[in-house]
Amino acid sequence: MPNGAQDAIGDRGEAVFHVAMTAFHGKQPLFRVRHLGEKWPRFDYFVELVGPWKKQRPFFFVQVKATQAGYTRRDGRLKAKIDTSHARQLLGFLAPVYVAGVDEPGEAVYIIAAVGRRVGGLPSMHAGFEVNRANRRLLWTEVRDFWRGSTQPRRTSVFVEPRWR
Repeated sequence: MPNGAQDAIGDRGEAVFHVAMTAFHGKQPLFRVRHLGEKWPRFDYFVELVGPWKKQRPFFFVQVKATQAGYTRRDGRLKAKIDTSHARQLLGFLAPVYVAGVDEPGEAVYIIAAVGRRVGGLPSMHAGFEVNRANRRLLWTEVRDFWRGSTQPRRTSVFVEPRWR
């Protein structure tokens, strides 16, 4: 695939992610999403939780992987590749980190947490956690709870990639 096409798929995937994360829940969205730009090699987005915070707003980082390749036949995984070195770079942060896989033509977004004992490369990504109303609320709660007193890297998440357990 020509490089320009890959860039367009990535750009569209990021736009689809942004729209999915900023859907309204009542009178406002749950998240404020900020693109980090090309100078951040590990992450594409800094995402803040919207809420009545008195001090620092809870946040997390997201790496977006977009594809037009579809899903695996056997187990319905999104054909979004994550290489080993990149996956391992996502670990060790004192903030929650997620990977969002985007089915670009279908405009579906799936999210997994960068946690687990066996975090490494993936030829495809778990598509069980679509970014929908229920999972946005669950994600908001998970990140809020993390920031309610944690100073250690996360070890668990609701959004665990089965191959990283």
